[in-house]
Amino acid sequence: MPPWRGMATARGMPGPKPRLRNSSPIIHESENGPGSVEIVSTDWIYADELAADERKLRAFFKVRAPQLKQRPGENLIKAVRRIRELAAVALDHCDAAMWRDGKVSGFVAPPRRYARATWSRFHAKKHVGTLPPKRRPANGCLWLDTSHAKRPLRTYSTKTKKWVTTLTDTSNWTDSPAKLLDSLLLATGSYHERWHLSIDYAIRRMLAGQMGRVGRSNGKPGYLAAAILADLLGETIPRIADFLNHYRRR
Repeated sequence: MPPWRGMATARGMPGPKPRLRNSSPIIHESENGPGSVEIVSTDWIYADELAADERKLRAFFKVRAPQLKQRPGENLIKAVRRIRELAAVALDHCDAAMWRDGKVSGFVAPPRRYARATWSRFHAKKHVGTLPPKRRPANGCLWLDTSHAKRPLRTYSTKTKKWVTTLTDTSNWTDSPAKLLDSLLLATGSYHERWHLSIDYAIRRMLAGQMGRVGRSNGKPGYLAAAILADLLGETIPRIADFLNHYRRR
């Protein structure tokens, strides 16, 4: 039975909310009154949550529409990898799919520059604050972004001129932020969290212009947003698109 069946009863009374099962729910504790803790699990994703995520992702890709094409001289494999990495950035940038435990952690040996390279006194090598450092950041500069509750750790690349999120959540670190940065600068390794997306086939179809009715209705931004959500939920792209279209037409 489609998930939207039973949204209204025979008398017009509101029925169950449309929802999809979450294959990888997040389980956490929630305070339910003084001295009471409730275990909460995101076993089901409701249409309003999914629609909000799709809208944010589609807007992200719409602004970056030129990046959803194969560039001159770029082979297909590189184009697919670049767009897949852009999709992972979109999830973090939009705070989307917060209902899914979909990130993987991997051990990353720190670059040699962390412990041995010397920085000019005119360059910043570590920073804690709500905004990037005012001084020019050095390559590999660490910035603990305190503008978010999770205090993500970002690393600067002089090659791309961009800050890359290395750790999405450092809020569990109980010591001072300065000690965290010092430990990473001198560490023998660290952990990097990232989204694992299996959307290469969908990206190939998008680059070939074979997006079907979903692409004809929503364009590349909408198609890619639906492909990401379909992958995270273990569904097909048309099913996600139909689910959201039906919800929005209510």
